[in-house]
Parts: sequence; C-alpha cells; structure tokens
Amino acid sequence: MPKLELGLIKNIILFGSVTRDEFDKNSDIDLFIEIYDSSKEGIVKNFVDSALTQFTKSNVYKEWKLRGISNAISCMVGALNEQSDLKRSIISNGVIFYGKYSEPIKGNNYTLFNIETISEKNKRYRVFRKLFGRKEKGKIIKKGLVEGLGGKQISTRTFILPLEQTPIILKLLKKEKTNYSIIEINTD
Repeated sequence: MPKLELGLIKNIILFGSVTRDEFDKNSDIDLFIEIYDSSKEGIVKNFVDSALTQFTKSNVYKEWKLRGISNAISCMVGALNEQSDLKRSIISNGVIFYGKYSEPIKGNNYTLFNIETISEKNKRYRVFRKLFGRKEKGKIIKKGLVEGLGGKQISTRTFILPLEQTPIILKLLKKEKTNYSIIEINTD
C-alpha cells in the first residue's frame, strides 16, 4: 500500500446516523477526512480507497462480520469549510477520531423541529404531552421535555431547542414512530 505524506490530514471525523444514535444494521459508517490542502484531495482519496479495500480483505474485517458487524464504511475527503451542510452536522454531533484539539466553534446552534400531523388521537396527546407538557385552564400541570431541555414551543407542532439536546428528542420521536422535519440553525 502506498504511503501518505505527513501533514495532509487535519482531522478524521465520525458523523451521521452512528453519532446521532439513529443507525441500524443497514446504516453505513460515515467518516469525513478533512485535509489542509484541497489540491491534494485526489491523493488522499486514492489512499483512503486503497486502505478501505485492504481492510475489507483483512482478518479483522472477517472477525467483525462473524460478530454481525458488516456496515459499509463511507469516506468523504475535502475541506470542511467548503461543505456547509456537512459542517453543521459535524458541529452538532461529530466525533473527532484524529486531529489536534481546537476550541469549539463559537455561536449558538439550534434545531427547529416541525412535527407532522398525527391523526391518531391517543398518540397525538401522548406525544404532545411528552414534548410540551400538560396545561389545564391555562395552568401548567406538568412541564414538557422541550422546556426542560431549554427549548421553546413556537406553534402547535413546531419548536426549537439547543442543538446538543437534539438526540434526546430524536430518540423519543423514533420510539413513538412520529414523522417530523428538522432544520439546524446556527447564529453567530
């Protein structure tokens, strides 16, 4: 296998469904390899492809398959600043495998949730009471998860909360089999 010259790779970051705790047996393992010099992207990509091919032929990979771990590994190579959507995802829940420590990115990061209409009445009440709590005659009887996590209800089915709290809500919505859409928001 060819060698890679030192100093090309800035960070190796795990991101995607694995870090959000949304993965299943069909999910791939997403890695982003951030490089210093984008003109060397082809060299690094070829090296990574070669290393992945070699890994899939190794005894370690065969052992993993015997233990039921056969998820594909997907690698992206590039400069993180040129990937705005990916950068937001990595800021919110990326895990750095390799790289120098750096200060966390400044600013406030939020997730805006919009819950799709829930037609089943009992399910709708259960989900909304977990999210927003319970009020009777204008009095709060029980606070909801959104408020407890530092979020704010915007409308009947829309709320916003700090980005780092997103996995807790995603886990609840997945458990309740509730459809939703999300938008990540970054304020400087």
